[in-house]
Amino acid sequence: MTNGLFLENQTNAIVESIQSLLEAIKSDASATELGRHIETVSEIVGGILQATESAGNGARGWEWVVTNLRTCRERMRGMMEDPGEREGGKVGKEFKSKLAGLAFDMARETKELVRTVEEVDDEARRAMGVNLS
Repeated sequence: MTNGLFLENQTNAIVESIQSLLEAIKSDASATELGRHIETVSEIVGGILQATESAGNGARGWEWVVTNLRTCRERMRGMMEDPGEREGGKVGKEFKSKLAGLAFDMARETKELVRTVEEVDDEARRAMGVNLS
């Protein structure tokens, strides 16, 4: 499976997970439930990061997108680790707003990574004389 195809499949999974997270935010889910959604999103993004790094991201030209995606993941995970963000198992409006913003950022960065990897893969195929039609 090419990097682009793997990432495209993972993009579908991350979009579904983020949609579930956003629905949980809107339905006033508990901090525990939000934490489960965050962990699911984080695991998928972790897999994307690992696959991208093993493909040699520094040499491939998509390291800036990987950095942005990693930062989003760390910030999202950090939100659930900060007890100041929760009170009695509930989260406030500001927390929900920040979490939703990070979810959208993560979806955008994942899509950008797929686009960038596809461009790099296409350039590599052209250089090898492969017809992309």
